[in-house]
Amino acid sequence: MTNQPIVNVFEDEEHMIGALAERIVDMAAACQKRTGRFVAALSGGNTPRPLYEKLATEPFVSRMDWESCYFFLSDERCVDHASSESNYNMIRQCLLQKAPVPEENIFATRYQEEDPAKSAADYQSTIENFFGDSDGVPVFDLILLGMGPDGHTASLFPGTTALDEKDKLVVANFVEKFDAYRITFTLPLINRAEHVFFMVTGHAKSEIVASVLSDESTDYPAQLVGQSDYSGGETRDLCTITWYLDKGASSLLDLAATPT
Repeated sequence: MTNQPIVNVFEDEEHMIGALAERIVDMAAACQKRTGRFVAALSGGNTPRPLYEKLATEPFVSRMDWESCYFFLSDERCVDHASSESNYNMIRQCLLQKAPVPEENIFATRYQEEDPAKSAADYQSTIENFFGDSDGVPVFDLILLGMGPDGHTASLFPGTTALDEKDKLVVANFVEKFDAYRITFTLPLINRAEHVFFMVTGHAKSEIVASVLSDESTDYPAQLVGQSDYSGGETRDLCTITWYLDKGASSLLDLAATPT
């Protein structure tokens, strides 16, 4: 069983970013009213950078109750956090050091340079300790994801062992084309979230967007988000998936056959 995604298409990246910022601000307020907090996992890469910058500026920055926001990362490169390659470093520069987010509300990986496996296990423990073990199911309010031209999402790349993980929430995933490990959320953790937002922009990704959203014969990593076979055996409802696309990314998509 697969959760049917919702697809939102915008005239350009600017309009998409504005709508997504509004949605996140409203979602955070609703979660904080309901549970007292908003817990999100953020994505690295170039696509979400303008979103983070938008959230750190008016009017959005004043509308968020940052004291009750908690942030994790859906994946990280095995580099020092001061490196320009670090996802945490990008998110910190664009959002976390500009918005009044308490330092203790930000959860980055540790040990990723010297021991990726230790880093992944430590990050899983951090997540489990944060959520508590009353039911054993960490549920993020929001996991924000991008998608690469090969259909990867987070650091779940085609042909990598992390795609077969059914039990662990975070793993060190070896990516052959980079000859490097990445720390990444697994599908069981992603699929337990309340909401997953995909952000994709540009004509260069139009072909992979069309394949992921329209071709049921393929199994790109991004297509596995929302599939019950990759939910780690949990019986709760799968995540609600929403795609945010600009016109370029959606140009090969048959919108008449896609829920909007």
